Amino acid sequence: MKILLWNCRGTGNDNFRRNFVDLVRSHRPDTAVVMETRISGHRVENISSFLGFNNVCRSVSPSNPSSAWFFSAIYASPDLNKRLALWEELTSLPSHQNFPWMLTGDFNEILNQHESFSSSPPCHRRISLFNDFISSCNLIDLGFNGPRFTWSNKRETGLVMKRLDRFLATSQWKTLFEETNVLHLPKTSSDHCPVLVNTNPLPFNFGKRPFRLKTIWFSDPSFPSLSQKSWQTHPNDIALTIRDFTERATSWNRNIFGNIFHKKKGILARLNNIQKAQCNGNSASLSNLEKNLTADYHQIFRLEEEFWALKSRFEWTLLGDRNTSFFHLSIICR
Repeated sequence: MKILLWNCRGTGNDNFRRNFVDLVRSHRPDTAVVMETRISGHRVENISSFLGFNNVCRSVSPSNPSSAWFFSAIYASPDLNKRLALWEELTSLPSHQNFPWMLTGDFNEILNQHESFSSSPPCHRRISLFNDFISSCNLIDLGFNGPRFTWSNKRETGLVMKRLDRFLATSQWKTLFEETNVLHLPKTSSDHCPVLVNTNPLPFNFGKRPFRLKTIWFSDPSFPSLSQKSWQTHPNDIALTIRDFTERATSWNRNIFGNIFHKKKGILARLNNIQKAQCNGNSASLSNLEKNLTADYHQIFRLEEEFWALKSRFEWTLLGDRNTSFFHLSIICR
Protein backbone atom coordinates (compact mmCIF):
# COMPACT_ATOMS: atom_id res chain seq x y z
CA MET A 1 0.00 0.00 0.00
CA LYS A 2 1.22 3.48 -0.86
CA ILE A 3 0.15 6.77 0.74
CA LEU A 4 1.16 10.13 -0.73
CA LEU A 5 1.27 13.24 1.48
CA TRP A 6 1.69 16.76 0.12
CA ASN A 7 1.16 20.07 1.90
CA CYS A 8 1.00 22.36 -1.11
CA ARG A 9 -0.10 25.99 -1.21
CA GLY A 10 -1.70 26.95 -4.50
CA THR A 11 -3.67 23.82 -5.34
CA GLY A 12 -5.85 25.86 -7.68
CA ASN A 13 -3.05 26.65 -10.15
CA ASP A 14 -1.98 24.65 -13.17
CA ASN A 15 1.52 23.84 -11.86
CA PHE A 16 0.11 22.00 -8.85
CA ARG A 17 -2.38 20.05 -10.95
CA ARG A 18 0.24 18.98 -13.44
CA ASN A 19 2.74 17.99 -10.73
CA PHE A 20 0.13 16.16 -8.67
CA VAL A 21 -1.11 14.14 -11.64
CA ASP A 22 2.49 13.29 -12.47
CA LEU A 23 3.15 12.14 -8.89
CA VAL A 24 0.05 9.93 -8.96
CA ARG A 25 1.00 8.47 -12.34
CA SER A 26 4.63 7.88 -11.30
CA HIS A 27 4.04 6.40 -7.83
CA ARG A 28 0.45 5.05 -8.07
CA PRO A 29 -0.52 5.74 -4.42
CA ASP A 30 -3.57 3.98 -2.97
CA THR A 31 -4.34 7.04 -0.85
CA ALA A 32 -3.42 10.68 -1.44
CA VAL A 33 -3.50 13.35 1.27
CA VAL A 34 -3.38 16.93 -0.05
CA MET A 35 -3.28 19.77 2.46
CA GLU A 36 -4.22 23.32 1.47
CA THR A 37 -5.10 25.82 4.21
CA ARG A 38 -6.29 28.60 1.91
CA ILE A 39 -9.02 26.78 -0.01
CA SER A 40 -12.32 25.51 1.40
CA GLY A 41 -15.93 24.83 0.55
CA HIS A 42 -16.97 24.27 -3.04
CA ARG A 43 -13.47 25.02 -4.35
CA VAL A 44 -12.17 21.93 -2.55
CA GLU A 45 -14.84 19.81 -4.20
CA ASN A 46 -14.16 21.35 -7.62
CA ILE A 47 -10.41 20.78 -7.38
CA SER A 48 -10.77 17.20 -6.11
CA SER A 49 -13.21 16.47 -8.93
CA PHE A 50 -10.83 18.00 -11.48
CA LEU A 51 -8.01 15.79 -10.19
CA GLY A 52 -10.17 12.70 -10.69
CA PHE A 53 -11.52 12.14 -7.17
CA ASN A 54 -15.28 11.74 -6.72
CA ASN A 55 -15.18 12.58 -3.02
CA VAL A 56 -12.94 14.72 -0.86
CA CYS A 57 -12.83 12.01 1.80
CA ARG A 58 -13.82 8.37 1.65
CA SER A 59 -13.84 5.72 4.39
CA VAL A 60 -13.72 1.99 3.60
CA SER A 61 -14.34 -0.81 6.09
CA PRO A 62 -11.80 -3.63 5.80
CA SER A 63 -13.04 -7.08 4.83
CA ASN A 64 -10.72 -8.66 7.39
CA PRO A 65 -11.23 -7.04 10.84
CA SER A 66 -8.00 -8.54 12.15
CA SER A 67 -6.03 -6.38 9.69
CA ALA A 68 -7.94 -3.17 10.46
CA TRP A 69 -5.90 -0.11 11.35
CA PHE A 70 -6.64 3.52 12.04
CA PHE A 71 -5.37 6.29 9.76
CA SER A 72 -5.21 10.01 10.61
CA ALA A 73 -4.22 12.88 8.32
CA ILE A 74 -2.98 15.83 10.37
CA TYR A 75 -2.46 19.50 9.74
CA ALA A 76 -1.15 21.23 12.86
CA SER A 77 -1.71 24.97 13.12
CA PRO A 78 1.32 27.30 13.22
CA ASP A 79 -0.24 28.65 16.44
CA LEU A 80 1.34 26.85 19.42
CA ASN A 81 -1.81 26.92 21.57
CA LYS A 82 -3.85 25.33 18.80
CA ARG A 83 -1.18 22.69 18.30
CA LEU A 84 -1.20 21.84 22.00
CA ALA A 85 -4.99 21.51 21.87
CA LEU A 86 -4.58 19.14 18.90
CA TRP A 87 -1.97 17.05 20.76
CA GLU A 88 -4.36 16.77 23.70
CA GLU A 89 -7.28 15.78 21.50
CA LEU A 90 -5.27 13.13 19.65
CA THR A 91 -3.95 11.73 22.92
CA SER A 92 -7.50 11.30 24.19
CA LEU A 93 -8.60 9.30 21.13
CA PRO A 94 -9.27 5.65 21.96
CA SER A 95 -8.24 4.58 18.44
CA HIS A 96 -4.56 4.15 19.23
CA GLN A 97 -5.44 1.87 22.14
CA ASN A 98 -7.67 -0.52 20.16
CA PHE A 99 -6.23 -0.57 16.65
CA PRO A 100 -2.86 -0.15 14.98
CA TRP A 101 -2.61 3.56 14.23
CA MET A 102 -0.71 5.56 11.62
CA LEU A 103 -0.65 9.37 11.39
CA THR A 104 0.72 11.57 8.65
CA GLY A 105 0.74 15.26 7.89
CA ASP A 106 2.36 18.60 8.51
CA PHE A 107 2.91 18.67 12.27
CA ASN A 108 4.60 22.09 12.17
CA GLU A 109 7.12 20.84 14.73
CA ILE A 110 10.50 19.14 14.80
CA LEU A 111 11.61 16.26 17.02
CA ASN A 112 15.18 17.46 17.59
CA GLN A 113 17.58 20.24 16.62
CA HIS A 114 18.96 18.17 13.71
CA GLU A 115 15.61 18.52 11.93
CA SER A 116 16.09 22.26 11.51
CA PHE A 117 18.51 24.48 9.59
CA SER A 118 18.32 28.12 10.63
CA SER A 119 20.41 30.94 11.98
CA SER A 120 18.07 30.98 15.02
CA PRO A 121 18.24 28.10 17.52
CA PRO A 122 15.13 25.89 17.78
CA CYS A 123 12.75 26.22 20.71
CA HIS A 124 13.56 23.34 23.07
CA ARG A 125 10.24 23.71 24.91
CA ARG A 126 8.28 23.11 21.71
CA ILE A 127 10.50 20.16 20.84
CA SER A 128 9.91 18.70 24.31
CA LEU A 129 6.12 19.13 24.06
CA PHE A 130 6.04 17.41 20.66
CA ASN A 131 8.13 14.51 21.97
CA ASP A 132 5.84 14.23 24.99
CA PHE A 133 2.82 13.95 22.68
CA ILE A 134 4.48 11.20 20.64
CA SER A 135 5.45 9.29 23.77
CA SER A 136 2.00 9.57 25.35
CA CYS A 137 0.43 8.06 22.22
CA ASN A 138 3.12 5.33 22.02
CA LEU A 139 4.08 6.47 18.53
CA ILE A 140 7.32 6.02 16.63
CA ASP A 141 8.70 8.05 13.74
CA LEU A 142 8.89 5.93 10.58
CA GLY A 143 12.03 7.72 9.37
CA PHE A 144 12.70 8.64 5.75
CA ASN A 145 14.93 8.40 2.71
CA GLY A 146 15.85 11.46 0.66
CA PRO A 147 16.52 15.09 1.61
CA ARG A 148 16.50 15.69 5.36
CA PHE A 149 14.10 18.63 5.32
CA THR A 150 10.54 18.67 3.94
CA TRP A 151 9.96 22.45 4.07
CA SER A 152 12.00 25.48 3.09
CA ASN A 153 11.30 29.21 2.97
CA LYS A 154 13.35 29.28 -0.29
CA ARG A 155 15.19 32.47 0.61
CA GLU A 156 18.72 33.13 -0.56
CA THR A 157 19.41 35.12 2.62
CA GLY A 158 17.97 33.93 5.90
CA LEU A 159 17.36 30.41 4.59
CA VAL A 160 15.29 28.21 6.93
CA MET A 161 14.67 24.48 6.36
CA LYS A 162 12.83 22.04 8.61
CA ARG A 163 11.42 18.54 8.67
CA LEU A 164 7.76 19.33 9.37
CA ASP A 165 6.04 16.55 7.39
CA ARG A 166 6.32 13.01 8.66
CA PHE A 167 4.69 9.61 9.18
CA LEU A 168 4.14 8.35 12.74
CA ALA A 169 2.76 4.98 13.83
CA THR A 170 2.24 2.71 16.81
CA SER A 171 4.38 -0.37 17.26
CA GLN A 172 1.29 -2.47 16.42
CA TRP A 173 1.05 -0.80 13.02
CA LYS A 174 4.80 -1.19 12.40
CA THR A 175 4.50 -4.89 13.17
CA LEU A 176 1.86 -5.23 10.45
CA PHE A 177 4.05 -3.40 7.91
CA GLU A 178 7.64 -4.14 8.89
CA GLU A 179 9.16 -3.21 5.50
CA THR A 180 7.54 0.24 5.33
CA ASN A 181 9.61 2.82 3.49
CA VAL A 182 9.12 6.62 3.65
CA LEU A 183 10.51 8.69 0.78
CA HIS A 184 10.94 12.47 0.61
CA LEU A 185 10.35 13.39 -3.04
CA PRO A 186 11.92 16.48 -4.66
CA LYS A 187 10.18 19.86 -4.28
CA THR A 188 8.98 21.14 -7.66
CA SER A 189 6.08 23.58 -7.11
CA SER A 190 5.70 24.10 -3.38
CA ASP A 191 7.70 25.00 -0.29
CA HIS A 192 6.87 21.52 1.04
CA CYS A 193 8.11 18.35 -0.62
CA PRO A 194 5.72 15.47 -1.31
CA VAL A 195 6.22 12.49 1.01
CA LEU A 196 5.46 8.93 -0.07
CA VAL A 197 5.08 5.89 2.18
CA ASN A 198 5.14 2.38 0.74
CA THR A 199 4.19 -0.49 3.05
CA ASN A 200 5.42 -3.10 0.57
CA PRO A 201 8.40 -1.60 -1.31
CA LEU A 202 9.09 -4.47 -3.69
CA PRO A 203 10.91 -3.86 -7.00
CA PHE A 204 8.84 -4.27 -10.12
CA ASN A 205 10.26 -5.10 -13.54
CA PHE A 206 8.15 -3.78 -16.41
CA GLY A 207 10.23 -5.59 -19.03
CA LYS A 208 11.43 -4.25 -22.35
CA ARG A 209 9.00 -1.85 -23.98
CA PRO A 210 8.10 -2.17 -27.68
CA PHE A 211 9.11 0.55 -30.12
CA ARG A 212 6.56 3.34 -30.58
CA LEU A 213 6.80 6.40 -32.78
CA LYS A 214 6.33 9.66 -30.87
CA THR A 215 5.04 12.75 -32.63
CA ILE A 216 7.21 15.01 -30.46
CA TRP A 217 10.18 13.67 -32.43
CA PHE A 218 8.93 15.59 -35.47
CA SER A 219 9.69 18.83 -33.61
CA ASP A 220 13.40 18.08 -34.18
CA PRO A 221 14.60 18.97 -37.71
CA SER A 222 17.09 16.09 -37.75
CA PHE A 223 14.43 13.40 -37.34
CA PRO A 224 13.12 13.14 -40.96
CA SER A 225 16.62 12.25 -42.20
CA LEU A 226 16.44 8.97 -40.25
CA SER A 227 13.73 7.54 -42.48
CA GLN A 228 15.50 8.80 -45.60
CA LYS A 229 18.72 7.01 -44.59
CA SER A 230 16.80 3.80 -43.86
CA TRP A 231 15.13 3.85 -47.30
CA GLN A 232 18.47 4.58 -48.98
CA THR A 233 20.10 1.66 -47.14
CA HIS A 234 17.34 -0.87 -48.01
CA PRO A 235 15.44 0.56 -51.00
CA ASN A 236 13.82 -2.73 -52.05
CA ASP A 237 13.02 -4.41 -48.71
CA ILE A 238 10.36 -2.76 -46.56
CA ALA A 239 10.87 -5.17 -43.63
CA LEU A 240 14.58 -4.35 -43.42
CA THR A 241 13.82 -0.66 -43.86
CA ILE A 242 11.41 -0.70 -40.89
CA ARG A 243 13.90 -2.61 -38.75
CA ASP A 244 16.70 -0.23 -39.69
CA PHE A 245 14.54 2.83 -38.99
CA THR A 246 13.50 1.40 -35.61
CA GLU A 247 17.13 0.94 -34.60
CA ARG A 248 18.11 4.38 -35.85
CA ALA A 249 15.18 6.11 -34.13
CA THR A 250 15.80 4.31 -30.85
CA SER A 251 19.49 5.23 -30.88
CA TRP A 252 18.72 8.82 -31.98
CA ASN A 253 16.16 9.24 -29.19
CA ARG A 254 18.54 7.89 -26.57
CA ASN A 255 21.69 9.72 -27.66
CA ILE A 256 20.48 12.93 -29.34
CA PHE A 257 16.85 13.88 -28.74
CA GLY A 258 16.60 12.17 -25.36
CA ASN A 259 13.69 10.34 -23.79
CA ILE A 260 11.64 13.02 -22.00
CA PHE A 261 10.72 10.63 -19.20
CA HIS A 262 14.36 9.71 -18.63
CA LYS A 263 15.23 13.40 -18.72
CA LYS A 264 12.59 14.13 -16.13
CA LYS A 265 13.89 11.35 -13.88
CA GLY A 266 17.40 12.74 -14.27
CA ILE A 267 16.27 16.25 -13.37
CA LEU A 268 14.37 14.95 -10.32
CA ALA A 269 17.45 12.99 -9.23
CA ARG A 270 19.62 16.11 -9.52
CA LEU A 271 17.04 18.19 -7.62
CA ASN A 272 17.00 15.52 -4.92
CA ASN A 273 20.80 15.62 -4.57
CA ILE A 274 20.86 19.44 -4.54
CA GLN A 275 18.21 19.61 -1.83
CA LYS A 276 20.18 17.04 0.18
CA ALA A 277 23.33 19.14 -0.18
CA GLN A 278 21.47 22.28 0.88
CA CYS A 279 20.65 20.61 4.17
CA ASN A 280 24.29 21.20 5.12
CA GLY A 281 24.20 24.92 4.40
CA ASN A 282 23.00 27.57 2.00
CA SER A 283 24.84 27.96 -1.32
CA ALA A 284 24.07 30.58 -3.94
CA SER A 285 25.35 28.36 -6.75
CA LEU A 286 23.19 25.45 -5.63
CA SER A 287 20.16 27.72 -5.29
CA ASN A 288 20.66 29.01 -8.84
CA LEU A 289 21.14 25.48 -10.14
CA GLU A 290 17.95 24.40 -8.36
CA LYS A 291 16.03 27.25 -10.03
CA ASN A 292 17.37 26.32 -13.46
CA LEU A 293 16.58 22.63 -13.00
CA THR A 294 13.08 23.47 -11.81
CA ALA A 295 12.57 25.53 -14.97
CA ASP A 296 13.86 22.60 -17.06
CA TYR A 297 11.47 20.31 -15.19
CA HIS A 298 8.46 22.42 -16.16
CA GLN A 299 9.74 22.61 -19.76
CA ILE A 300 9.64 18.81 -19.86
CA PHE A 301 5.99 19.01 -18.85
CA ARG A 302 5.26 21.12 -21.91
CA LEU A 303 6.76 18.41 -24.12
CA GLU A 304 4.70 15.79 -22.32
CA GLU A 305 1.48 17.64 -23.13
CA GLU A 306 1.77 16.70 -26.78
CA PHE A 307 2.68 13.12 -25.91
CA TRP A 308 -0.26 12.55 -23.56
CA ALA A 309 -2.67 14.41 -25.83
CA LEU A 310 -1.90 12.01 -28.66
CA LYS A 311 -2.22 8.89 -26.52
CA SER A 312 -5.54 9.97 -25.07
CA ARG A 313 -7.10 9.75 -28.58
CA PHE A 314 -9.33 12.74 -27.86
CA GLU A 315 -9.59 16.07 -29.61
CA TRP A 316 -6.96 18.25 -27.91
CA THR A 317 -8.27 21.62 -29.06
CA LEU A 318 -11.80 20.91 -27.83
CA LEU A 319 -10.85 19.58 -24.41
CA GLY A 320 -8.06 21.90 -23.30
CA ASP A 321 -4.45 22.81 -23.74
CA ARG A 322 -3.01 21.64 -20.44
CA ASN A 323 -1.62 18.34 -19.20
CA THR A 324 -4.73 17.61 -17.10
CA SER A 325 -5.90 14.54 -15.21
CA PHE A 326 -8.55 13.90 -17.86
CA PHE A 327 -5.91 12.85 -20.37
CA HIS A 328 -3.86 10.88 -17.82
CA LEU A 329 -6.88 9.00 -16.54
CA SER A 330 -7.90 8.13 -20.10
CA ILE A 331 -4.49 6.50 -20.56
CA ILE A 332 -4.37 4.70 -17.20
CA CYS A 333 -7.89 3.25 -17.53
CA ARG A 334 -7.38 1.85 -21.03
